[in-house]
Amino acid sequence: MRAHVVSSACFLLLLELFSSGAGSSVTDSNKLYMYTDLIVTGGYNARNVPSADYSLPLPVTVELKLLSINELDDVGETFRVTGYLSVVWTDTSLIWDSADYNGLSSAQWPQKDVWHPDITLSNSYLDYQQVGDDKLLLLILNNGEISWYPFQVFHSTCSLDITDFPFDEQSCELQFKAWSYYMEDLNMTSDGVNLGDYEASSSWDIVDTLGYTDANQAEPNVRFRITMKRKPLFIIVTVVFPILACALLNICVFILPVESGERAGYSVTIFLALAVFLTIISTTLPANSEKIAIFSVYLIITTVASTVTTIIALFTIRISIFQNPIPQRLNKAMNFIICKTKTNRKVSTVEPIDTEAGQSDLSTNFASYRLKDYTWNDVIRFIDVGCIVFFSTVIVLSTVICLTIAAKG
Repeated sequence: MRAHVVSSACFLLLLELFSSGAGSSVTDSNKLYMYTDLIVTGGYNARNVPSADYSLPLPVTVELKLLSINELDDVGETFRVTGYLSVVWTDTSLIWDSADYNGLSSAQWPQKDVWHPDITLSNSYLDYQQVGDDKLLLLILNNGEISWYPFQVFHSTCSLDITDFPFDEQSCELQFKAWSYYMEDLNMTSDGVNLGDYEASSSWDIVDTLGYTDANQAEPNVRFRITMKRKPLFIIVTVVFPILACALLNICVFILPVESGERAGYSVTIFLALAVFLTIISTTLPANSEKIAIFSVYLIITTVASTVTTIIALFTIRISIFQNPIPQRLNKAMNFIICKTKTNRKVSTVEPIDTEAGQSDLSTNFASYRLKDYTWNDVIRFIDVGCIVFFSTVIVLSTVICLTIAAKG
């Protein structure tokens, strides 16, 4: 599909270039090129800036025709798009009267024969990426207006902010400079980004575009900023849901009976599964020490919870082999927490009547509390119930809070 779009764009571009001179012939074009005061015999110098007044900079208008977003590499922080520039300026040395050439109002000449801005992509992650090729043609109108359409794949660096991954927005720029000229030679302005022929990406939605000139740069320059929002469905289905499932399965270790002997193997298996997902995410996101993704924090919380559940599972296996009674303090603590103390017993005793004193004495004594004696199996069941409640709360709250913060970021 992408190759079809590119070929269609090139075909339409060539059709536009060659349609304006339909009433003329090849002979008229050759005559214009070779035998007039334009290119060959006219002493035209393609190295000179074709400004009518050298005291003023030559106006050059640049527009980015974006065709597709090929890749945004999260790890390498690189950006690759397919498109072409629309560069327009006026060359006063290339003006002719169309009536002298059977109405020929436009011509197409190789870019190496005509002056054109020496534009390069300054933030390319390749060694050097100059815009254009000597095989490309320029569209020249009889009033001296020249249109240049250098088509290629642009590779640029892009500083990413992955705090809100996978609901993040990224802004990447293509920075073009005319290295061979100084500020007084050219005045490059931007017409922005044209999305008329853009093919939608399966991973990113374009939310905003901006074309501007950086006045702080010494060289003539234009910049095109493309703001994109990640489509999170793939990450949610392939990463978030499996991690959440592993976190819930991790809690089920406390449902397994200690006597089954499977607690240790089960908890370690879930921990290793979470460690694998943590490794996958770490290789997906850029190695940035200044900002950390909220999703990475969620993974850390889940991994720490899995580590603690593994330790507790091993601890319960250890205490299940104890034969001696549990300590008295632990027994009192369990009675206090579980609130399973027995009902108070009120015992009354009647003393004999003392006839000499003429009084009767009734004393009342209360039996002390009798605590239930728990075993180590009771302690394990108590730990299991408490851990299920606690870790379920931790997993639910961390999932809701982290994903909500990332989505609203």
